[in-house]
Amino acid sequence: GSRAGLAVLILGLVALTIALFVSRRNRGSSGDAWRRVGLVAGLALAMGIGHLNLGLYHLAVGNTAEAEASLRHAVELEPRLADAYLGLGRLHRESLDLDRAEQALRQSVGLNPRGIDALLGLAEERSGLR
Repeated sequence: GSRAGLAVLILGLVALTIALFVSRRNRGSSGDAWRRVGLVAGLALAMGIGHLNLGLYHLAVGNTAEAEASLRHAVELEPRLADAYLGLGRLHRESLDLDRAEQALRQSVGLNPRGIDALLGLAEERSGLR
C-alpha cells in the first residue's frame, strides 16, 4: 500500500516540477495562458494515470475498498481514462454488483472499444450462458 501511494506522489511531484519549469521558461510568450491550460490538463492526466495504476494494484492484491477509491479518483481527475472504468467494471463484477459493473463497462467501451470483451462477458454471465 504505502509503496504504491509513494509512487503516485512521486509521479505527481515530477509532473508538477516539469509544469513549473516549462511555465517559467515560456513566461511572457503570447500563448502562455494556453500553455498553462495544457500543463494543468497534462498534470491531471498524469495524476489520473497514477491513481489508475494504484487502483489496479489494489485490485490485483484484493484491496477492493482501496482499489475502488483510487479508480474513482482517477476518473475524477481524467474522465477519459477507459482503463479506470474497465477496472471499476471488473471490481463490481467480482463483488457481484452487476448493474454497477455494466455501467462502468459501458463507459469504458464508449471511450475505447477494446473493452467490449468484458462487457460481452458480463452480458453472457447475466443471461446464464456461462
